[in-house]
Amino acid sequence: MKLMTRKFLLGVAGACALSTPLAVQAEQTPALNPEPLLADQVLDAENRRIFDVELFEMALQSGDADVMAQTARAIGRIGGKGALALLEPLLSHPEEEVARRAAFSIGIGAPAGADEVLIAHLENETRRPVQAAVVQALGHFPTEAALAELENQLVNGSVAAVHLAALRAWENQIVWNGQFPPQAVLDATMTWIDTEMDSAPEAQIAAVRVLLRSLRNPEFTPLVDRERLIAVGGATETVWLRVYLMSVLANLEGEQACAEYMQWSANSELTEIRNEALSALAKCQGFNGALEYVQHYTGDIYPGTVRLTALQSASELIVDETDSFTFLNSMWEDGSLWIAEEAVKLTQAKHPEMTAPLLDEILNDSTSHRLFLTALRISGAQPSEDRVQRLLDIAVAPESAELRRAALAGLNGLLEAVELPDLPENAPFRDIILGALDTLDSESVSLSLALLEKLNLTDLMPDVLERYSSFTGPRQMGNRWEVVSLIGRLQYADGLPVLEMALQDMQKSVVVAAAEAWQAITGEDRSEDIPDNSVVLDASPSFVEAEAATQKVVTLTTSQGVIELTMLPDAPLTALNFVTLAEAGFYDGLSFHRVISNFVAQGGDPSGSGYGGPDRFVREELSQVSHGKGIVGMATAGKDTGSSQFYINLAPNLHLDQHYTAFAEVTAGLNVAEILEIHDTIESVEVSE
Repeated sequence: MKLMTRKFLLGVAGACALSTPLAVQAEQTPALNPEPLLADQVLDAENRRIFDVELFEMALQSGDADVMAQTARAIGRIGGKGALALLEPLLSHPEEEVARRAAFSIGIGAPAGADEVLIAHLENETRRPVQAAVVQALGHFPTEAALAELENQLVNGSVAAVHLAALRAWENQIVWNGQFPPQAVLDATMTWIDTEMDSAPEAQIAAVRVLLRSLRNPEFTPLVDRERLIAVGGATETVWLRVYLMSVLANLEGEQACAEYMQWSANSELTEIRNEALSALAKCQGFNGALEYVQHYTGDIYPGTVRLTALQSASELIVDETDSFTFLNSMWEDGSLWIAEEAVKLTQAKHPEMTAPLLDEILNDSTSHRLFLTALRISGAQPSEDRVQRLLDIAVAPESAELRRAALAGLNGLLEAVELPDLPENAPFRDIILGALDTLDSESVSLSLALLEKLNLTDLMPDVLERYSSFTGPRQMGNRWEVVSLIGRLQYADGLPVLEMALQDMQKSVVVAAAEAWQAITGEDRSEDIPDNSVVLDASPSFVEAEAATQKVVTLTTSQGVIELTMLPDAPLTALNFVTLAEAGFYDGLSFHRVISNFVAQGGDPSGSGYGGPDRFVREELSQVSHGKGIVGMATAGKDTGSSQFYINLAPNLHLDQHYTAFAEVTAGLNVAEILEIHDTIESVEVSE
């Protein structure tokens, strides 16, 4: 995932018009101070991504284990040449935390040749926590040597903690590197799943997750003892082991599994179990009792996530078109806006030929603004003269940013539903596109450029290029990326001056996109222009100031109840950013715009679109904190693009470990987080010690 502020993959960006003196000033090395201010200087170097060898050597020779651990982590977060030379000696440091931090930093920095260094260190390392850290770090290296060592550790190793690390490393290899395990690893994985009940629940869960991820490979048909998996799931008291076993069995299908889903769900009051069972039952079409069982949970006495999952599964299980439409039609009249929106979307997806009257009813008579927006977004897929004209009218002169976005989305859907000659004559697409570009609103810009490309209105490209210089600042990062990428896709040679400007951008991802576009047009390789990191011009906080933020508690009073978030010491820059926004009242009145059962609840976007936030970014602070249930992370649109959007993990999302910043933990009100729905609001925020 890339989680989560954009609907597509971006990288990092910032101001594009960068004067040379300011750039040079930003990259200067901070003056060394012999006084005990090393923590401040290391934090500043980390924030500005300055690889200062002299500073880091001084900090690592300070003898202060805390400063050394902080420095090791900073080196990994910055990365670049010279990182391995500084970190390798720390693997043998007598302080376990320093050695573990060094292994972690080598993993997230992933410098060339580091996998061989880690493997060589394992031969003499006897401390189990350090062994585990080294093995987990190998999960970042998709090399033959790393994969062979991970196989060796899992198949031939005898230390449980290292086995667990190897399992998690294999999941990382599958999810992020596309490296699937060999049969020997899968056999060892099955052995861990099949251990005595609850003797090693963490390893069992990790093993099931590896098996589940392995099922992504279409060529992989594991010889799985289905009955044994069912027996393990039925006997275990470990909630997430049962949940992930249901996911595995859903991929294997079979009537016996369908019966177990219903039994496991019926015997549990836990939302996690019910959600997964209801989701799995979507694949039990024709199984006696499955539909009735699922429909039962669409009733309004159940939490929203349960009802939504039941609605989605029921829509898969109902075979008869008339029955399906009748069911969905009844659900869009539901009192829950979240359920109604999903029912409308499912109706369009499954019964497009029957959806037009429903859309007209909502567009003409709906009293719900949100439901109206949903209908507007999908109305382009059901073109009629009236609906198309309404989309055009709203897109030309919208009353709000939300209406503009919905109309633009609808028009994009229209272009996928009809042939270009069938479009209305004199449709004001040019005015719509240029008007959207002038808003600077990220989603509107993205949707308008998609319209330009689909309509092949390349004569508008000079207007697009003219507006590029207005896309300044971190929040316009996505707009610059969009324009640069479009220039490359269209191979628009007149855009080379803009690409030259983009190659000097402060943010790395815009430079990457510009280099790719330049090569697509000219054939010239500009990869040498790509920096190791983005540039930050903001003044860095003091270590004391940042550390103080990690002692804070932020209490969210939501429309569902109170959620208490305690900041974590592993991400001081992110904690300070979050606390500062909370104290300024930034989050008051905002909604949770993304909620996925057994995954995350995400909020903090003032636009409610998933694209918004304040005009500044905070650095990524990867750490060894695991994304367990209740851990709070920072949503990003690529490296170093954290801003205001945060997510609460509703499950142990271990695949996010060491890829997203975990900066807080729910210490009260996790039961409230579990029942959050899309459009639930943060009514007020309080910050305390």
